[in-house]
Amino acid sequence: MALFGSPTNDKRPVFLNLLQIHLPLTALVSILHRVSGIGMILGLPIVLVMFYCVVAGPSEYQSMVFLSSFTMSKVILLLILTGTMYHILAGIRHIYDDFAGTHALIHARYTAWLLMFAWVAWIVACIWRLWF
Repeated sequence: MALFGSPTNDKRPVFLNLLQIHLPLTALVSILHRVSGIGMILGLPIVLVMFYCVVAGPSEYQSMVFLSSFTMSKVILLLILTGTMYHILAGIRHIYDDFAGTHALIHARYTAWLLMFAWVAWIVACIWRLWF
């Protein structure tokens, strides 16, 4: 006899294909907020080196300008910028929900859509600024 019931009598479906599970937007926003936080931590050394090179002197600044002209460095910088902005926007959303006391599902969906729209607009602005 199993501790939590017999596995042969368990009729609940087991569906672990993550590519076919359709998450609600609010769950996706929450998961992306956590992922962007991890990305911020991983991108912190790059940002600190960039800040150091900017304030260290003219030769370090020119080397950072030269390194920033490559496409790969632009992609890395874009990922760091958009991840940080998403994390900030999602954090503001959470703080607003906590202080406003609006925990209705329709309000959560509305703010999730607003967050995603603002984030996509931020990505477009960053791409426009970095490449054009």
